[in-house]
Amino acid sequence: QVGRSSFLSSKAAQSDDDEGGEGKKKANNHPVVTYKEQLNLTLEKLDVHLVLYVWGKKTSMASQEITLIGRALAPLHEYKFQRKNTTWGVFDVVEEHRVAEMRLKYHVSTTPSAVLNPRLADAKQTEVKVEWEPPTNDHGAPILGYKVSILMDAKVNEGPQWFTLCECTKSLNPVYVIANLT
Repeated sequence: QVGRSSFLSSKAAQSDDDEGGEGKKKANNHPVVTYKEQLNLTLEKLDVHLVLYVWGKKTSMASQEITLIGRALAPLHEYKFQRKNTTWGVFDVVEEHRVAEMRLKYHVSTTPSAVLNPRLADAKQTEVKVEWEPPTNDHGAPILGYKVSILMDAKVNEGPQWFTLCECTKSLNPVYVIANLT
């Protein structure tokens, strides 16, 4: 299913093995580089992991070139890691020892499954009342809210047009009334 993903706040903490990046020093003299990024990706494009790469300079007598120091994989599909601060180790790509750590707080919001059991609750001469059961869950996460939309005919030189019928945030009795029918 297609959804939107938002990574609300991210932090990468680099150890003293990494001389790259500008940042402040904590009390333990480890440099800390902080960045915040909000990404909106469709789930089709979202990999099952967020990959953090740490680049820096490893100086020697021969060269001072920038090189890949380490990387970390954060499994975004795991709901238990969402909405709280989580730490993953950043490991050297060759020797596999820990060179830094990544602290990440993220939230992935997706399109939940379809509404269940849509039914015609009442019909009058000029209006129809439709009821349904809300989706059960959002790929294992609790439902925070959803909206019911219909796809309208596409206009010339435009993409598909969606019309929102109603937005539901924990409504116990979801209902939609179609009125002014002729």
